[in-house]
Amino acid sequence: MDVGAWLKGLGLEEYSEAFAENRIDDSLLADLTGEDLKELGVIRLGDRKRLLKAIAELTACAAKTQATPSSLEDKEGERRQVTVLFADLTGFTQISEDLGPEETLGLLNRYFEAVDGIIERYGGTVDKHIGDNVMAIFGAPVAHTDDPERAVRASIDIHAAMTGLGREFNRSL
Repeated sequence: MDVGAWLKGLGLEEYSEAFAENRIDDSLLADLTGEDLKELGVIRLGDRKRLLKAIAELTACAAKTQATPSSLEDKEGERRQVTVLFADLTGFTQISEDLGPEETLGLLNRYFEAVDGIIERYGGTVDKHIGDNVMAIFGAPVAHTDDPERAVRASIDIHAAMTGLGREFNRSL
């Protein structure tokens, strides 16, 4: 976070230089006290109060974000038990040779739509598509007490959905 821009957003840009000269960055804001602000040249009581309140809001927001990470790429890292599910189409290479590029793409799109929907319905997160493979994670960013069971149930539903997709595919050959 750019502290100068943050101060400007608060209407306190006059203190940007003092913060920069004293190497006060976003990692130090939560540690600042009223006395520290005085030392930085924030003389007016209202400005100090406004800054302390804004710092408290930033700290609360950061704590909330750390309690519920919004992505799988949490910078500080977190140890957590996860279940990974891989799903792919059996014989995809042969299938893609038998179909043309447009038909193959259509088949893959229907496959991804079906598999992704099932994974999300069971509370999993689609991590990536690689060729005809879908990699999904259960337990991150949101953990459930039964994530392994959710992954197994999702795989059973995926298998059942592929039966229907297989019939559709066989008719188009």
